[in-house]
This record gives sequence, C-alpha cells and structure tokens, in this order.
Amino acid sequence: MVRGLTGDGRAQLEDRVLKFLHTWVSIGFLDTSLHPEVLQYVNRPPFSHRDDVIQIQAALAEPTPLPATEHQSETTTPSVSSVGLTASSNQQRIERTIGEMESADLPGLARALFEMETDNWKDLTMFRAVKSLTAWRDDPDAWDSKPFSPLAGKIHDWVNEECLDANPEVRQKAFCALYLLACECERMRNFASSQAIARGLSGRFLRRFNHIRDRAASEAGGPEKLSAALQRLFSKPPKDIQVAIPPLDSRLRALLPAFRAIRDDGGTVDWDACKEFHRSLNLELGQPLPASQEPRAPEFCHQFFRERMHAAESSRTRHRHLSEDLSAAEARGRA
Repeated sequence: MVRGLTGDGRAQLEDRVLKFLHTWVSIGFLDTSLHPEVLQYVNRPPFSHRDDVIQIQAALAEPTPLPATEHQSETTTPSVSSVGLTASSNQQRIERTIGEMESADLPGLARALFEMETDNWKDLTMFRAVKSLTAWRDDPDAWDSKPFSPLAGKIHDWVNEECLDANPEVRQKAFCALYLLACECERMRNFASSQAIARGLSGRFLRRFNHIRDRAASEAGGPEKLSAALQRLFSKPPKDIQVAIPPLDSRLRALLPAFRAIRDDGGTVDWDACKEFHRSLNLELGQPLPASQEPRAPEFCHQFFRERMHAAESSRTRHRHLSEDLSAAEARGRA
C-alpha cells in the first residue's frame, strides 16, 4: 500500500502507519511473530532517529515483562542520570550513612531527591507503564516488587540498606533519619519520594524488628502518632494539596481497571477501552512538573545518593537474609 504512493500522500500514510505501530506496540498487543517485520519496516529512512521509532525499537528488543523479583524494574530502562553508579573520580567519597548525616543536611538531601525525581519523570515512557501494568495484572504479588518508577525501586532498596545494620542503635538512627527525610520531602510536595521512603520503612524487611521504630516514635510524639504519620506518607496526597512530584506508581495503578478492560477473558479487544486507556495514560505521563522554588541541592547531597544507592544496588540480594538473620538475633536478645 505504501509503495503505491509518492510525495505527500506517501509521507502522510507512512506517518500514520508509524503512529499506529507506536500505539500498538506500546499497549503490548503486537504479536511477537510480527516483531521482525515491524523492525524491518522502521529501521529504514525516513524513520531513522525519530523518538517514536527509537521507543518501538527499545520495546521490541525486550518484548516480554521481566519476572516478578525484587525491584527489577530499573533494569528495563537506562539509569537515571542523577543516580550514577559511581561518584566522580575527582571527588572525595562521603562514606556516611543516613543515620550519620546531620539534621541540618536533611533539607539538602530532600532537595536532591526532588531534582532526581524531576529527571526521573522525564525518562518514564508508555512502554514501561504497560510492562508494569501487565505485571500487576498478571501477578498480584508483583504489586510491591515491581515499582513503575526506577527511582522508587532505588529508594526502596536504599532504605533497606540503611536500616539493615547489625547494630540495633544504628538501625534506629537510620529509621528515624529516613522518617524525618520523608517528612521533609512531603513539605516540599515531593510525594513520589516521601511515599517511596515510607513504603520502604513499612516494608516486610523492616517490620520484623521490634525496636527499630523507637527513636522515630519519640520524634513523632509516640508510636501511634508515628504509625499515623507513616500511613499518611504512604497514602495518596489529599486532593486539596498542590502536588509538585506525584507518586506515579499509585496513580498508574489507578489505571489498572481500564487496562484490564481492554481485553476480555477470551482475548477479544475492546477498541473503545483501548483508546480510553491510551488517552488516560498519555495524560498521566504528559503532566508537566512545576519548577522547585527551593535553591539547588549541594553537590555533596547528590554524591551521597550516588554512593549509598550504588551500595544498596550491589547488596540488594542480601537484604532478605539480613532481615531474617538480624531479626532472629534480636528476638533471641543477642542484637
């Protein structure tokens, strides 16, 4: 059909075909047997270097969602630029944990997270959204183990890394500092980071410890007030509060019923539901982020996150066993 046209008519048809393929691939309905033909079609002029072509190529390079394991979502996209794996070679390593940071450092760390979330938002794509929705639809247990935002997964791992120390006093200090940091992120209306931190603090790896919340409870005014505060941080922000950085995972999960409605149990596609889901997802991903009114974070705050998140990523596979061993030792009164 395309070969029979020339000039503007051919260009318009090719553009429409490309947009159709882009949408079809992005919602996960392209039969895998057609991947080679689609790639052959888009890997030629005049499509070269177009953003939608690059996204199609990236999606078809890994056509199936990853298995539901601990925070594998960040491996499906390039790393967020603010969270590099190593600090610059000409910088002195900080080598401090969150519990060792001064309270005066927390606003700077919160500003750094705000800037990292802003960069992270720009890298989120429809393809990653569909992969996460597919995982959540097919496996309810993936609800917490496959966060959509790659930075949310890094934050969750970092929270575990900070709190799974062999010294119970260090665990308490880390938990308290992270709780205060989440509150600071909430004050800056960065609900993505505050929710990610709160999810980590409320996660199963830390729930095993009996006294890890003691210091934070004292800061919050008691255990009940701390529980209420964590629940607030974990929940969706109130509708009457202006949000700077929204918790995208929870908003994406709100689209899960619309995603399920695209196909019935027999595999039949509801095209109206398909278009509505595509429109809703585009609205979510296309929302502009307001500029922060805060001064830029000091570089050492970004360096701190680079170092600590790299350490967390390197030891992620040990977190489960650390949690089990340390909590068992605590229960025996030896930690």
